[in-house]
Amino acid sequence: IPASLLLMNALTSGGLLFIYKYLRQITTLSIRRSLLLTLFAGSFFTTIILSFTIETYPFSFFFLILSLFILSKEYKESGYFRRKTIFFLSFLCGGITITNAVKPLMAELLNKTSFTSKIRTGCKALLPLIMCYFF
Repeated sequence: IPASLLLMNALTSGGLLFIYKYLRQITTLSIRRSLLLTLFAGSFFTTIILSFTIETYPFSFFFLILSLFILSKEYKESGYFRRKTIFFLSFLCGGITITNAVKPLMAELLNKTSFTSKIRTGCKALLPLIMCYFF
């Protein structure tokens, strides 16, 4: 059990690290404000409890914040979201819970493509997940 607690603590700490990186690199806040906001997020009851919860919540916490950071960084650099990145993050987050798969897919709605293209992208990304869950 101590090894699993260590993993849960590392995932929660990693999520907080990506919150800090997001605040510094994407929103370009100062070091002081970024640290204060990260410590504020880390001091919430649920964040502290996640470190001691041996379940899927710390995985979701880490991978959802990681996907937010990756998608934001990509959008800041290129002005759009690459479909490969959306597919990968959707599959990665969807491996934890099926509802997490939809969250990175929401970024596709911000791309400047037709509505049918957005629907096709969503179906293509969710089909492998649904097949994995089925089998």
